[in-house]
Amino acid sequence: MKAFSKRRIAAMVFSLSYTLGTYHLYLSTSVFGEFIASSFLPFAFWAFYEVLFRDDSKWPLLGIGMSLIIYSHVLSVFMTSEIMFAIFVVKLIFDKVSKKRFLALTKAAGLSFMLTLFIIVPYLTDFIGKNVTSAQPGVQPVMVRTLMNVLESSLNNSVSPSSIGLILILTAVFGIIWILKSHSKTLTAIYVLGISLIIVSTGSFPWNVLSDTPLGMIQLPFRYLSYASMFLSVILGLSVNDLYESETFDTTFQRGMVPVLTICIFMLFYVGFHHDSLNALKNSQSQFLKNTETFNQLPDQTFVNNSNYDYLLNYPVKYGELDYYPEKARRSTGVASYNETNLSIINNIAVVGRKKIHVSPLCESNKMTYKIHTRKQADVDLPALRYKGSYAELNGKRTTLINSARGTIKVRAKKGINTITVGYSPSKLYYGGIIISVMTWISLLVLAFYKKESSK
Repeated sequence: MKAFSKRRIAAMVFSLSYTLGTYHLYLSTSVFGEFIASSFLPFAFWAFYEVLFRDDSKWPLLGIGMSLIIYSHVLSVFMTSEIMFAIFVVKLIFDKVSKKRFLALTKAAGLSFMLTLFIIVPYLTDFIGKNVTSAQPGVQPVMVRTLMNVLESSLNNSVSPSSIGLILILTAVFGIIWILKSHSKTLTAIYVLGISLIIVSTGSFPWNVLSDTPLGMIQLPFRYLSYASMFLSVILGLSVNDLYESETFDTTFQRGMVPVLTICIFMLFYVGFHHDSLNALKNSQSQFLKNTETFNQLPDQTFVNNSNYDYLLNYPVKYGELDYYPEKARRSTGVASYNETNLSIINNIAVVGRKKIHVSPLCESNKMTYKIHTRKQADVDLPALRYKGSYAELNGKRTTLINSARGTIKVRAKKGINTITVGYSPSKLYYGGIIISVMTWISLLVLAFYKKESSK
C-alpha cells in the first residue's frame, strides 16, 4: 500500500483494516490455506497494477506474488486470476494494452510457472485423468449468504464468513461521497470492485445459474469477501490519509491523534474478538473431547489438552474427509458421502482373504508399515489409498500391486508374518521441477542483489 499510494498514513490504515478485518480474522480461526494466501493478495494486486498501469518492469514481482498464492491455496489463485482478467478486459475496453505490457504479463506468468513447477508436475502426472476426486464441485445453495446477511453481520462486526466488519461496510456505504470528490478513475474503479465483490459473494449474484460452470469451482461465494475487504481497505486508507492532511487537523497534536485514534479503534475491535474467543474457550472446557469408537463428527467447540489430544484421531475431519480420494474409494457404492467402503478405510480395516481385521500401521515420512499374519498365502487389501506412484514392499522387496475394488493398495502376502510397507514415489519429472523452481528462486535473489549493488 505504501508503494501504491506513497502515503504512510494510508499504508498504516490499510494494513490495520485488512489484517484485522472480520473476514480475515474468521480465516485465522480455521481456514489456514486461504488465510495464508490472503497475506499475499495485496502484494500480487499491487504488482499487477504496476505492470498494467505504471511500471511494467516490475513483472518479476507479479510472478512472485502469484507463486506465493499458489503455494498457499489453489482456489485463491483461480479467484485472483478471475479478478485480474476482469480488470484486464476493462482496460482493453476503455484503453489499450501495449505490446510491452502484454509481454510483461506473459513473462510474469512464465516466471510463476517456473517457480511452481514442482506443484504443477504432480498435478499433471498424478491427478489429472487419474480418477482422483476433488472437493465437491459446485456452489451449494445452503452456503450462499444473502446481501442482508452480509450487511447485518458486518454492522454487528461479527467475525464470520459473511462479514467484512463495521468499518469496511461503512466505507462501502459512504465511500461514494469521498470517491466523487477525489475525481480519480483509479480509485473509482477500486471502489466499484469492492462493492461488486460484496454483491458477488452473495445470492444477489446468479450463483444458481452459474453453479455448474467453471465459476462454481470456488464452492463458497463468500470467499470473495477477502478481495472486497482488500479493495475497500484501500479506499479507507486513502480517505483517512486525506483527512489527516486536510485543514481540519492543522496542528501537530491533532495530526498525531489521527494514527493514534485509528490504531485504538482497530485494536478495540480486535480485543473484542479476542475476548469472545477466550469466552468460547472457557465454555468449551466443560466439553472435553472424549474417546470414542463410534463414527461421530467433531463438535463445533471442544476442549483439547495433552491428555485427550490423541482422541482427535478417532473422529473424521469435519469438512473434506473424502476430498482427493480415488474415485473407487469414495464412490464404490455409488454414494459420494460416507459408505461402507470409505468408512472401512477411515477406520483402518484391512481385508485378509475374506476376513476383516483392524490394523495399526507404523507411520513414517511418505510411507506406512503394516504387520500382517496369515495362515496361508492370501491377498491383503490394506486401508491405504492407491494413487499413481503408489508402491508396496513385501518383507523388504518391491511387490506387484493387485487391483482393489475399494481403490486401495492390495498385495499377495505369503504364509506367516508379513511386513508390508506402502508409500508413494513421485515421477522423475517432479524432482526436475524442484530443481528448476529452486534455481529460479536463486536466480531471482542473485539478480535482486546485483541490481541493488549496481544502483549504489
